[in-house]
Amino acid sequence: MSTVAHHDDGHGEAPAGLFAKLKHLFFTYGWSTDHKMIGKQFIFTGLTFFIVGGLLALGVRWQLAWPGAPAPIIGEINGRTYNMLFTMHAS
Repeated sequence: MSTVAHHDDGHGEAPAGLFAKLKHLFFTYGWSTDHKMIGKQFIFTGLTFFIVGGLLALGVRWQLAWPGAPAPIIGEINGRTYNMLFTMHAS
């Protein structure tokens, strides 16, 4: 029978401490070079900005549909707010 020598390379252990865990999370998900992780990042970012752009477009359409009426959450949409919503939606 043969014996297997085990060596500790530090890759299988959970990081200790809050800072070490956050560092591990940041570099695992934020700076990964794995193509599967990059795909997940791309999908998450795309869906996030799709939702943000959609909400901004709803604010613009609210003002066009009901001029001067207060919008939910945003409140009154005046000229300055409308320009901000329109510009941010286009960006």
